[in-house]
Amino acid sequence: MFIHTGIWIGVIGPVQDDTKNHNKRKINPMGMGYAAGHVVSIDISVVKRICPTQLRHFNEMKEVVGDIVVSRVIEYQMDDELPDDCKYKTIDVLALHEAVVSKFRVKTGLTIGYFYHNSADEGDRYDDIGECWVVDNAYKLTDAARPFKKHIRTQNFVQFG
Repeated sequence: MFIHTGIWIGVIGPVQDDTKNHNKRKINPMGMGYAAGHVVSIDISVVKRICPTQLRHFNEMKEVVGDIVVSRVIEYQMDDELPDDCKYKTIDVLALHEAVVSKFRVKTGLTIGYFYHNSADEGDRYDDIGECWVVDNAYKLTDAARPFKKHIRTQNFVQFG
C-alpha cells in the first residue's frame, strides 16, 4: 500500500569547469526545497459508514497519541515515535489501523490507509490536505471503486525536504 506519491525534482546546478577534460558539464545535485505530492483519498464519511466501530477505536487512540505520531508509526513502524509512558504501543497503533484497513477491504475490495500531512511544518498554506484516508487502486476506477466515485478525489500538497 502506498502512503503518498510525489514528484521530486532535482535542481540544475551551475555549469562546472572540468579542467581535466577541458569541457563544460552540468551537475544535478538534489536541492532543498518544496516538492509536489498528491494522494488519492476517500471521504471519511464512507470509512465511518463501513467500519464505524473500528474507526471509533482508531480515533480514540489518535486523540491520545496525536496525528503526526500515528502517521509516523504507521509509515515507519518504529517504537521510538511513542513516549515511554504512552498507554498505546506501536503494536496497538498498527493493530487499530489494520482493523480499519481490513474491515474496509473485506466490505469494499479497496485498500485504504491513514495519512496525515502537517502543512505548517512540512508544507504550505495552499495544501488542500491534512488528515485523510488514502485509497489504492482507485485512480483509474476499478469495479470495486466505481460505487464510491463521488467520494474519491486526488488531494495535492507540497513538502519541504
